[in-house]
Amino acid sequence: MIKGVYEEKLSTKKVKPRAPTIVPIKQVIKELNTTSSPLIVDKVKKKNNNPLNSQGSYSSSSMSEAESNISPQKYLNDYEKKCRFRKPDPVFIMMTLMNDLMILLKNCKKEGVNMFKKARSASIFESIKMQIASFTDPQFLIKSEGENWLIKDEEKLSFFMNFHNFAVLFALCKCESIPNTQTEWNNLKASSFFKVGNHLFTISEIEHCVLRAEMLNPNIPNLYLNKKEMFSKFSIEDPRHSFRHEKKEEFISFGLYMPTKSSPSLRIYKPDTLKSELKDNCSRYLEKNTKIGPDKGTLIVPEMIGWYSEDYMKIGDMDSSIVFIKNHLPVTSDKLIKALDKNKIDKIQYENYNWSFYYDAIEERPKKK
Repeated sequence: MIKGVYEEKLSTKKVKPRAPTIVPIKQVIKELNTTSSPLIVDKVKKKNNNPLNSQGSYSSSSMSEAESNISPQKYLNDYEKKCRFRKPDPVFIMMTLMNDLMILLKNCKKEGVNMFKKARSASIFESIKMQIASFTDPQFLIKSEGENWLIKDEEKLSFFMNFHNFAVLFALCKCESIPNTQTEWNNLKASSFFKVGNHLFTISEIEHCVLRAEMLNPNIPNLYLNKKEMFSKFSIEDPRHSFRHEKKEEFISFGLYMPTKSSPSLRIYKPDTLKSELKDNCSRYLEKNTKIGPDKGTLIVPEMIGWYSEDYMKIGDMDSSIVFIKNHLPVTSDKLIKALDKNKIDKIQYENYNWSFYYDAIEERPKKK
Protein backbone atom coordinates (compact mmCIF):
# COMPACT_ATOMS: atom_id res chain seq x y z
CA MET A 1 0.00 0.00 0.00
CA ILE A 2 1.32 3.45 -0.88
CA LYS A 3 2.18 5.54 2.15
CA GLY A 4 0.37 8.77 2.62
CA VAL A 5 -2.73 7.97 0.58
CA TYR A 6 -5.65 10.07 1.76
CA GLU A 7 -7.61 7.59 3.85
CA GLU A 8 -8.75 9.79 6.72
CA LYS A 9 -12.38 9.15 7.58
CA LEU A 10 -13.38 12.73 7.97
CA SER A 11 -16.60 11.78 9.73
CA THR A 12 -14.58 10.90 12.83
CA LYS A 13 -13.23 14.42 13.20
CA LYS A 14 -14.96 16.52 15.81
CA VAL A 15 -15.16 19.50 13.51
CA LYS A 16 -18.46 21.10 12.68
CA PRO A 17 -18.53 21.12 8.85
CA ARG A 18 -19.12 24.42 7.17
CA ALA A 19 -20.90 24.76 3.86
CA PRO A 20 -19.46 27.51 1.63
CA THR A 21 -21.63 30.56 1.06
CA ILE A 22 -22.11 32.65 -2.04
CA VAL A 23 -21.91 36.42 -1.97
CA PRO A 24 -22.49 38.77 -4.90
CA ILE A 25 -19.71 38.84 -7.50
CA LYS A 26 -19.19 42.60 -7.13
CA GLN A 27 -18.44 42.25 -3.43
CA VAL A 28 -15.92 39.47 -4.10
CA ILE A 29 -14.15 41.52 -6.75
CA LYS A 30 -13.93 44.50 -4.38
CA GLU A 31 -12.37 42.34 -1.66
CA LEU A 32 -9.91 40.66 -4.01
CA ASN A 33 -8.71 43.95 -5.44
CA THR A 34 -7.23 44.66 -2.00
CA THR A 35 -5.34 41.33 -1.91
CA SER A 36 -1.69 41.54 -2.98
CA SER A 37 -0.85 37.86 -3.60
CA PRO A 38 -3.06 35.73 -5.89
CA LEU A 39 -2.18 32.46 -4.16
CA ILE A 40 -2.24 33.55 -0.52
CA VAL A 41 -5.96 34.10 -0.24
CA ASP A 42 -6.75 32.66 3.19
CA LYS A 43 -7.98 36.02 4.50
CA VAL A 44 -10.38 36.42 1.60
CA LYS A 45 -11.46 32.78 1.65
CA LYS A 46 -12.75 33.19 5.19
CA LYS A 47 -15.36 35.52 3.71
CA ASN A 48 -15.93 33.74 0.42
CA ASN A 49 -14.92 30.49 -1.25
CA ASN A 50 -14.90 31.75 -4.83
CA PRO A 51 -11.73 33.85 -5.35
CA LEU A 52 -12.45 35.75 -8.55
CA ASN A 53 -10.52 38.48 -10.25
CA SER A 54 -12.09 41.44 -12.00
CA GLN A 55 -12.59 39.41 -15.18
CA GLY A 56 -14.56 36.74 -13.32
CA SER A 57 -11.80 34.10 -13.57
CA TYR A 58 -9.68 32.57 -10.83
CA SER A 59 -6.63 34.60 -9.90
CA SER A 60 -3.16 33.38 -10.76
CA SER A 61 -0.24 35.59 -11.72
CA SER A 62 1.14 32.93 -14.08
CA MET A 63 -2.13 31.95 -15.78
CA SER A 64 -2.39 32.45 -19.51
CA GLU A 65 -5.35 34.20 -21.11
CA ALA A 66 -6.51 30.86 -22.51
CA GLU A 67 -6.49 29.24 -19.07
CA SER A 68 -8.58 32.02 -17.59
CA ASN A 69 -11.39 30.87 -19.89
CA ILE A 70 -11.90 27.75 -17.76
CA SER A 71 -14.63 29.63 -15.87
CA PRO A 72 -15.95 32.37 -18.19
CA GLN A 73 -17.72 35.43 -16.78
CA LYS A 74 -21.07 34.49 -18.27
CA TYR A 75 -20.96 31.05 -16.67
CA LEU A 76 -20.16 32.49 -13.25
CA ASN A 77 -22.84 35.15 -13.60
CA ASP A 78 -25.44 32.50 -14.41
CA TYR A 79 -24.47 30.47 -11.38
CA GLU A 80 -24.49 33.52 -9.13
CA LYS A 81 -28.08 34.27 -10.16
CA LYS A 82 -29.08 30.69 -9.39
CA CYS A 83 -27.37 30.60 -6.00
CA ARG A 84 -27.99 34.11 -4.68
CA PHE A 85 -30.88 33.20 -2.41
CA ARG A 86 -29.88 29.66 -1.44
CA LYS A 87 -26.76 27.75 -0.57
CA PRO A 88 -24.46 27.04 -3.57
CA ASP A 89 -24.88 23.75 -5.37
CA PRO A 90 -22.21 21.00 -5.13
CA VAL A 91 -21.55 21.12 -8.89
CA PHE A 92 -20.31 24.71 -8.70
CA ILE A 93 -18.35 24.08 -5.48
CA MET A 94 -16.61 21.12 -7.12
CA MET A 95 -15.73 23.20 -10.18
CA THR A 96 -14.18 25.96 -8.04
CA LEU A 97 -12.18 23.41 -6.03
CA MET A 98 -10.93 21.75 -9.21
CA ASN A 99 -9.90 25.12 -10.61
CA ASP A 100 -8.12 26.12 -7.38
CA LEU A 101 -6.13 22.87 -7.41
CA MET A 102 -5.25 23.22 -11.10
CA ILE A 103 -3.93 26.74 -10.51
CA LEU A 104 -1.87 25.52 -7.57
CA LEU A 105 -0.41 22.58 -9.52
CA LYS A 106 0.41 24.81 -12.49
CA ASN A 107 2.50 26.98 -10.19
CA CYS A 108 4.25 23.87 -8.82
CA LYS A 109 4.69 22.03 -12.15
CA LYS A 110 8.35 23.01 -12.54
CA GLU A 111 9.09 20.77 -9.53
CA GLY A 112 8.34 17.67 -11.66
CA VAL A 113 7.47 14.58 -9.58
CA ASN A 114 7.88 16.73 -6.44
CA MET A 115 5.11 19.11 -7.54
CA PHE A 116 2.57 17.47 -5.20
CA LYS A 117 4.84 17.81 -2.16
CA LYS A 118 5.32 21.44 -3.08
CA ALA A 119 1.57 21.91 -3.52
CA ARG A 120 0.62 20.52 -0.11
CA SER A 121 2.94 22.99 1.62
CA ALA A 122 1.12 25.98 0.04
CA SER A 123 -1.34 27.97 2.13
CA ILE A 124 -4.10 27.56 -0.46
CA PHE A 125 -3.92 23.77 -0.05
CA GLU A 126 -5.02 24.16 3.58
CA SER A 127 -8.01 26.11 2.31
CA ILE A 128 -8.80 23.34 -0.21
CA LYS A 129 -8.68 20.77 2.61
CA MET A 130 -11.11 22.84 4.66
CA GLN A 131 -13.54 22.96 1.75
CA ILE A 132 -13.25 19.21 1.22
CA ALA A 133 -14.17 18.78 4.90
CA SER A 134 -17.43 20.60 4.17
CA PHE A 135 -18.36 17.71 1.83
CA THR A 136 -18.90 15.54 4.92
CA ASP A 137 -21.90 17.63 5.98
CA PRO A 138 -24.94 15.28 5.80
CA GLN A 139 -26.83 18.15 4.14
CA PHE A 140 -24.16 18.79 1.50
CA LEU A 141 -26.12 17.08 -1.29
CA ILE A 142 -29.53 18.19 -0.04
CA LYS A 143 -31.35 21.30 -1.24
CA SER A 144 -33.11 23.54 1.26
CA GLU A 145 -36.39 21.89 0.22
CA GLY A 146 -35.01 18.44 1.11
CA GLU A 147 -34.50 17.44 -2.52
CA ASN A 148 -31.26 15.87 -3.79
CA TRP A 149 -29.07 18.33 -5.72
CA LEU A 150 -27.77 15.87 -8.30
CA ILE A 151 -31.01 15.03 -10.09
CA LYS A 152 -30.18 16.10 -13.65
CA ASP A 153 -27.90 13.69 -15.52
CA GLU A 154 -25.53 16.40 -16.74
CA GLU A 155 -25.13 17.81 -13.19
CA LYS A 156 -24.47 14.38 -11.70
CA LEU A 157 -21.98 13.56 -14.45
CA SER A 158 -20.20 16.91 -14.12
CA PHE A 159 -19.93 16.64 -10.34
CA PHE A 160 -18.58 13.09 -10.24
CA MET A 161 -16.31 13.51 -13.29
CA ASN A 162 -14.63 16.53 -11.69
CA PHE A 163 -14.69 14.81 -8.31
CA HIS A 164 -12.93 11.71 -9.72
CA ASN A 165 -10.15 13.78 -11.27
CA PHE A 166 -9.86 16.05 -8.23
CA ALA A 167 -9.68 13.02 -5.90
CA VAL A 168 -6.78 11.49 -7.87
CA LEU A 169 -4.77 14.73 -7.63
CA PHE A 170 -5.70 15.37 -4.01
CA ALA A 171 -4.66 11.81 -3.05
CA LEU A 172 -1.31 12.37 -4.77
CA CYS A 173 -0.79 15.52 -2.69
CA LYS A 174 -1.04 13.30 0.40
CA CYS A 175 1.39 10.65 -0.95
CA GLU A 176 5.05 10.39 -0.06
CA SER A 177 5.87 8.91 -3.48
CA ILE A 178 4.22 9.01 -6.90
CA PRO A 179 2.92 5.71 -8.39
CA ASN A 180 4.88 4.55 -11.39
CA THR A 181 3.30 1.18 -12.27
CA GLN A 182 -0.21 -0.09 -12.97
CA THR A 183 -0.35 -1.93 -9.63
CA GLU A 184 0.59 1.21 -7.72
CA TRP A 185 -2.03 3.31 -9.55
CA ASN A 186 -4.69 0.63 -8.93
CA ASN A 187 -3.75 0.63 -5.25
CA LEU A 188 -4.04 4.41 -5.03
CA LYS A 189 -7.53 4.45 -6.55
CA ALA A 190 -8.84 1.47 -4.58
CA SER A 191 -7.55 2.61 -1.17
CA SER A 192 -8.30 6.36 -1.27
CA PHE A 193 -11.61 7.14 0.49
CA PHE A 194 -13.59 10.36 0.20
CA LYS A 195 -16.80 11.18 2.02
CA VAL A 196 -19.67 13.02 0.33
CA GLY A 197 -22.63 13.68 2.58
CA ASN A 198 -23.15 10.44 4.50
CA HIS A 199 -21.49 8.28 1.86
CA LEU A 200 -17.94 6.96 1.46
CA PHE A 201 -16.52 6.40 -2.03
CA THR A 202 -13.17 5.14 -3.26
CA ILE A 203 -11.83 6.68 -6.48
CA SER A 204 -12.34 3.30 -8.19
CA GLU A 205 -15.98 3.21 -7.10
CA ILE A 206 -16.56 6.70 -8.50
CA GLU A 207 -15.30 5.48 -11.87
CA HIS A 208 -16.82 2.01 -12.13
CA CYS A 209 -19.92 2.18 -9.89
CA VAL A 210 -21.06 5.77 -10.43
CA LEU A 211 -19.81 7.16 -13.76
CA ARG A 212 -19.78 3.78 -15.57
CA ALA A 213 -22.69 2.23 -13.66
CA GLU A 214 -24.56 1.20 -16.83
CA MET A 215 -21.44 0.14 -18.75
CA LEU A 216 -19.37 -3.02 -18.77
CA ASN A 217 -16.13 -2.98 -16.83
CA PRO A 218 -13.21 -2.17 -19.15
CA ASN A 219 -11.00 -4.92 -20.49
CA ILE A 220 -7.91 -3.78 -18.55
CA PRO A 221 -5.42 -6.53 -17.64
CA ASN A 222 -4.73 -6.71 -13.90
CA LEU A 223 -7.44 -4.14 -13.17
CA TYR A 224 -8.29 -5.75 -9.85
CA LEU A 225 -5.85 -6.09 -6.98
CA ASN A 226 -7.54 -9.37 -6.02
CA LYS A 227 -10.94 -11.07 -6.39
CA LYS A 228 -12.35 -9.08 -3.47
CA GLU A 229 -11.59 -5.87 -5.34
CA MET A 230 -13.75 -6.78 -8.36
CA PHE A 231 -16.22 -3.99 -8.88
CA SER A 232 -19.86 -4.91 -8.50
CA LYS A 233 -22.27 -2.13 -9.36
CA PHE A 234 -24.12 -0.58 -6.41
CA SER A 235 -27.19 -2.69 -5.61
CA ILE A 236 -30.57 -1.06 -5.08
CA GLU A 237 -30.14 -1.63 -1.32
CA ASP A 238 -26.90 0.37 -1.33
CA PRO A 239 -27.60 3.98 -0.19
CA ARG A 240 -25.17 5.15 -2.89
CA HIS A 241 -27.35 3.59 -5.62
CA SER A 242 -29.11 6.90 -6.31
CA PHE A 243 -25.82 8.51 -7.41
CA ARG A 244 -25.34 6.09 -10.31
CA HIS A 245 -25.22 7.67 -13.74
CA GLU A 246 -27.99 5.74 -15.46
CA LYS A 247 -27.03 6.35 -19.08
CA LYS A 248 -24.29 5.03 -21.30
CA GLU A 249 -21.84 7.76 -22.29
CA GLU A 250 -19.56 6.50 -25.04
CA PHE A 251 -16.92 9.20 -24.48
CA ILE A 252 -16.73 8.93 -20.68
CA SER A 253 -13.36 7.15 -20.69
CA PHE A 254 -11.81 10.25 -22.30
CA GLY A 255 -12.77 12.33 -19.26
CA LEU A 256 -11.18 10.08 -16.61
CA TYR A 257 -7.80 11.56 -15.77
CA MET A 258 -4.64 10.14 -14.26
CA PRO A 259 -1.32 12.02 -14.41
CA THR A 260 0.36 9.40 -16.62
CA LYS A 261 1.90 9.75 -20.07
CA SER A 262 -0.90 7.78 -21.74
CA SER A 263 -3.88 9.45 -20.06
CA PRO A 264 -6.31 11.87 -21.71
CA SER A 265 -5.74 15.45 -20.59
CA LEU A 266 -7.17 17.08 -17.46
CA ARG A 267 -9.89 19.69 -17.76
CA ILE A 268 -12.90 21.04 -15.85
CA TYR A 269 -16.29 19.71 -17.00
CA LYS A 270 -19.29 22.04 -16.92
CA PRO A 271 -22.85 20.62 -16.96
CA ASP A 272 -24.09 22.53 -19.99
CA THR A 273 -21.05 21.79 -22.19
CA LEU A 274 -19.92 18.44 -20.76
CA LYS A 275 -20.71 16.25 -23.77
CA SER A 276 -18.94 18.53 -26.22
CA GLU A 277 -15.95 18.73 -23.85
CA LEU A 278 -15.75 14.92 -23.66
CA LYS A 279 -15.84 14.71 -27.47
CA ASP A 280 -13.14 17.37 -27.67
CA ASN A 281 -10.97 15.40 -25.25
CA CYS A 282 -11.49 12.31 -27.42
CA SER A 283 -10.39 14.21 -30.54
CA ARG A 284 -7.30 15.61 -28.82
CA TYR A 285 -6.35 12.18 -27.51
CA LEU A 286 -6.72 10.48 -30.89
CA GLU A 287 -4.83 13.27 -32.66
CA LYS A 288 -1.91 12.93 -30.24
CA ASN A 289 -1.71 9.14 -30.10
CA THR A 290 -2.86 7.71 -33.46
CA LYS A 291 -0.59 7.06 -36.42
CA ILE A 292 -0.08 4.87 -39.50
CA GLY A 293 2.63 2.20 -39.19
CA PRO A 294 5.68 2.04 -41.52
CA ASP A 295 4.02 -0.68 -43.62
CA LYS A 296 1.08 1.70 -44.36
CA GLY A 297 -1.37 -1.10 -43.56
CA THR A 298 -1.22 -0.91 -39.76
CA LEU A 299 -3.09 1.61 -37.66
CA ILE A 300 -1.34 2.25 -34.34
CA VAL A 301 -3.66 3.42 -31.54
CA PRO A 302 -3.26 3.77 -27.75
CA GLU A 303 -3.99 0.70 -25.64
CA MET A 304 -6.68 2.62 -23.76
CA ILE A 305 -8.83 2.55 -26.92
CA GLY A 306 -8.83 -1.24 -26.73
CA TRP A 307 -9.65 -1.28 -23.01
CA TYR A 308 -12.82 0.76 -23.44
CA SER A 309 -13.66 -0.38 -26.99
CA GLU A 310 -17.04 -1.81 -25.91
CA ASP A 311 -18.13 1.74 -25.06
CA TYR A 312 -18.02 2.97 -28.64
CA MET A 313 -17.22 0.15 -31.11
CA LYS A 314 -18.47 -3.24 -32.22
CA ILE A 315 -16.17 -5.80 -30.63
CA GLY A 316 -13.95 -7.60 -33.12
CA ASP A 317 -15.10 -5.38 -35.99
CA MET A 318 -11.98 -3.63 -37.24
CA ASP A 319 -13.93 -1.54 -39.74
CA SER A 320 -16.10 0.01 -37.00
CA SER A 321 -12.93 0.80 -35.04
CA ILE A 322 -11.39 2.58 -38.01
CA VAL A 323 -14.64 4.48 -38.69
CA PHE A 324 -14.86 5.62 -35.05
CA ILE A 325 -11.25 6.85 -35.03
CA LYS A 326 -11.59 8.56 -38.40
CA ASN A 327 -14.87 10.26 -37.44
CA HIS A 328 -13.43 11.70 -34.25
CA LEU A 329 -10.04 12.88 -35.44
CA PRO A 330 -9.98 16.70 -35.53
CA VAL A 331 -9.75 18.52 -38.86
CA THR A 332 -6.15 19.43 -37.95
CA SER A 333 -5.31 15.73 -38.52
CA ASP A 334 -6.15 15.99 -42.23
CA LYS A 335 -2.94 14.17 -43.26
CA LEU A 336 -3.83 11.17 -41.09
CA ILE A 337 -7.45 11.23 -42.30
CA LYS A 338 -6.26 11.25 -45.94
CA ALA A 339 -3.85 8.40 -45.16
CA LEU A 340 -6.71 6.35 -43.70
CA ASP A 341 -8.72 6.97 -46.89
CA LYS A 342 -5.82 6.16 -49.18
CA ASN A 343 -4.35 3.07 -47.50
CA LYS A 344 -6.10 -0.24 -46.87
CA ILE A 345 -5.81 -0.84 -43.13
CA ASP A 346 -5.69 -4.55 -42.42
CA LYS A 347 -4.39 -4.49 -38.86
CA ILE A 348 -4.83 -2.43 -35.66
CA GLN A 349 -1.88 -2.36 -33.28
CA TYR A 350 -2.30 -1.19 -29.68
CA GLU A 351 0.58 0.79 -28.23
CA ASN A 352 1.31 -0.17 -24.61
CA TYR A 353 -0.03 2.18 -21.94
CA ASN A 354 2.74 4.21 -20.31
CA TRP A 355 2.14 4.40 -16.54
CA SER A 356 4.99 6.86 -15.93
CA PHE A 357 4.10 10.15 -14.24
CA TYR A 358 3.14 13.08 -16.47
CA TYR A 359 0.90 16.04 -15.63
CA ASP A 360 -1.07 17.50 -18.53
CA ALA A 361 -3.90 20.02 -18.16
CA ILE A 362 -5.73 21.54 -21.11
CA GLU A 363 -5.46 25.24 -21.82
CA GLU A 364 -8.79 25.86 -23.50
CA ARG A 365 -8.61 26.90 -27.11
CA PRO A 366 -9.82 30.44 -27.82
CA LYS A 367 -13.06 30.47 -29.79
CA LYS A 368 -12.73 31.49 -33.43
CA LYS A 369 -14.61 34.63 -34.33
